[in-house]
Amino acid sequence: NDMLVLVVDDNAQMRRLLAQMLLAVGFRVIREANNASEAAAVFQTVGADIVIIDWKMAPIDGIALTRAIRRGETAANPCTPVVMLTAHTEGSRVAAARDAGVNGFVKKPVSAQM
Repeated sequence: NDMLVLVVDDNAQMRRLLAQMLLAVGFRVIREANNASEAAAVFQTVGADIVIIDWKMAPIDGIALTRAIRRGETAANPCTPVVMLTAHTEGSRVAAARDAGVNGFVKKPVSAQM
């Protein structure tokens, strides 16, 4: 319960929903970021043990942020687990995310069971 989960999504309601779900299952340290720049600031100050990233964000999408994490371009540990949050789970997108370094998927809309 002392793991820090970073939720990166440009939708404030989705960030709050995910934070509440994470709290409900026992995570206690949750940080939120509106975009890749805010996520980089969190990485710089407190780090993250797990990152949940929305795919579709601007100006830097979740795939580009994942690649930056994996290449060591952020202050995040390049091995930090990344979970992609998306409504787009077609095979080609899953393959592209996997190739970028995503460890898992959560399909929108999310639910407590997921």
